[in-house]
Amino acid sequence: MNQKGGYMLRKLGKMKLKLLFGIIMSFSFGAFAQEELVLVENGISQAPIIVFEGAPPYTKQAANELAEYIGKIAGAKPTIIEGCPLPIPKHAIWVGYQPILKELFPKTNFDFKNPEEILISANKNYLVLAGRDRWPSKHLEIETHKRKINGVQQEYGTCNAVYTFLQEYLEVRWFWPGELGEDTIKRKTISFKPFEYRYYPQIRFRNGIFNYSSLKSKPLYGQSKDWVRHQRLQLDSLDVAAGHPFTTWWERYGKTHPEYFALQPNGTRGGSYPAYVKKMCEANPALWEQWLAEVGETLKKNPNETVFSTAENDGWDGGHCVCPNCQAWDHPDGELRRFTWTGEVAKDCVALSDRQLTFANTLARKLKEKYPNKDYYVLMMAYGHSRPAPVKAIPDKNVIVMSVSNFYGWNGAVDSRLSSRKNTYKQQYEDWAKIATQLIWRPNAGSPAGAPQGQPDISLHQTAKDFKFVAEHKCIGIFIDMIWEHWATLGPQYYLMAQLAWDPRQNSNAIMEDYYKRAFGKASDDMNAYWTLLENTREEFVKVRPSNEDTKSKKLDLAPYYEKCYNTEFFKNAYELLQKASTAVANEPEIYRKRIDFVKAGLDYTKLIIEVRSLMSVYKQSGMKDEEAKKQVLANWQSIEKLCKDNPYAINWGPIRPITPRMAGLHPDYMEKTNKNKNADTPKINEAAKKSKDKKTKKNVDNDNAPGFY
Repeated sequence: MNQKGGYMLRKLGKMKLKLLFGIIMSFSFGAFAQEELVLVENGISQAPIIVFEGAPPYTKQAANELAEYIGKIAGAKPTIIEGCPLPIPKHAIWVGYQPILKELFPKTNFDFKNPEEILISANKNYLVLAGRDRWPSKHLEIETHKRKINGVQQEYGTCNAVYTFLQEYLEVRWFWPGELGEDTIKRKTISFKPFEYRYYPQIRFRNGIFNYSSLKSKPLYGQSKDWVRHQRLQLDSLDVAAGHPFTTWWERYGKTHPEYFALQPNGTRGGSYPAYVKKMCEANPALWEQWLAEVGETLKKNPNETVFSTAENDGWDGGHCVCPNCQAWDHPDGELRRFTWTGEVAKDCVALSDRQLTFANTLARKLKEKYPNKDYYVLMMAYGHSRPAPVKAIPDKNVIVMSVSNFYGWNGAVDSRLSSRKNTYKQQYEDWAKIATQLIWRPNAGSPAGAPQGQPDISLHQTAKDFKFVAEHKCIGIFIDMIWEHWATLGPQYYLMAQLAWDPRQNSNAIMEDYYKRAFGKASDDMNAYWTLLENTREEFVKVRPSNEDTKSKKLDLAPYYEKCYNTEFFKNAYELLQKASTAVANEPEIYRKRIDFVKAGLDYTKLIIEVRSLMSVYKQSGMKDEEAKKQVLANWQSIEKLCKDNPYAINWGPIRPITPRMAGLHPDYMEKTNKNKNADTPKINEAAKKSKDKKTKKNVDNDNAPGFY
């Protein structure tokens, strides 16, 4: 893909907008210039919305939302017509392509040649919002995670054209999920001078950034599906499974086909590892044929699939194949890294990059041979011992490399575990970009400053740099493992990530300036100062805290480091800034104060959880005998749960429940990660709902957009 193409089209579109004076949102009631298109005049709709006949569900939904927002903005909700009406209305908004548009827009090219290309064009009579749409008509409904999803397409150009129009031309903003996070600018008249705008996104795999609110995610922790769709992340065109595809193979083939699995130094296959981390014998032709057969079965169930993974199972340092054929794929000059096998002494061997890329290339060629007329791709995960770039192997054109480079939020982070060269993750990504044509950035978010626990682990400037860096280095997709959707402590960062994922060449400072002004009005400077304080404090904490490796190996307590940075002075300054912001909007619309209160809920939570960390440190040091500390911890948890219930979307209760693994050690009853809290992340949703006596709980547990886990 030409990575600069989307940018040039976008730039060309903006130049045309500039030359033609751009969009005109008139507040007057006077006469309009002859060439001006009027959608709403003095609160009266002048143009219906026309959707092409047989439009898929998400296109219809986008058209409905367009009508709703025009109604919110101008007080006149347009009617919606499906198909091509006769006679043709004098004025109309056309959603999606249909043949009549070539007559109505004779100078406009409707051949969408680029993936996800969108078109927004207006002449004196009509507005068209269209894009490249692709779907197998008989397979709009698919089944995944034991649930059916209706309306799944391969490309959703028209939908994203609508959401782009709403944001860029009607100036709708979605700061965070829910009504409180939405902002519109009221006007009685909506009109435009003629213009044309085209764009197609470089980053085509975007729904993995907010994975829990992706289109196919099961109802667990995701509470932001509408927001993710509006931000043009959810309806993308590269459907990639970012996990490990061989996790169930041992259970299915371990007894009948042990030769599929990695030969161990002791002569066994698979080793004594858990089934889901047993490695494969990648050079075995029988494995290739079985993988290809499973691709065929996948396509029968879902013809929309285009990317098929070859990623090894997790537990990346242990149990890799030592058979001569697999080892023959290794390059002798590869980076030395520490390997382990059960019951064996750890050994330094060369990186697996050449081996695993050769495996991916082999399957990519077989895939192309079997499906010569299809644009199918093989996914290779550069993870663990294949993080370094290969010495000799080069990815085939239909191989996508997913780089698990963990520099999200970690400036200068080094691949220190079991690596001899100690290169930074960013350098590893850059090295892959020198040979790969298509890269996906898949960092594990980790916990530099408590993001999984809902703390303000905010790094706006670093995030902007990282998104622009990967975009400049052949990035076509981003998956972050995991974003937990805590909007009152991380909202600005989420917003910036979403905006840059759609267009990484935007000015990040301009994005945030607009965010603060639109969300907080006259309090924008104070709220900017508040988030700057949080970002600076976070950076200070990251500098003084020990590394993750030391924290784990030495079992270090992070509480003293949090206490040092998130101290009394910090909270005093933070609360003063929020109070100053509230004062600034005292005579402004109530929505501004409510948004500031929403952010304050995040600060209240931060104070409570920092106190929990300190108190639990005292409790542990007392040998779990300090009853006063325990009592205060339990009181804080009651306050946290109430805060989450009272402030939907502020802090996502589901992933921070004390029983969950990321909160282990922060509650007297859940001191360590156990099977009990490990399984808390995969609850039996329906069973939980049935047992609940609270109807509200049952309703929201089953709802993908439920705020939290209530």
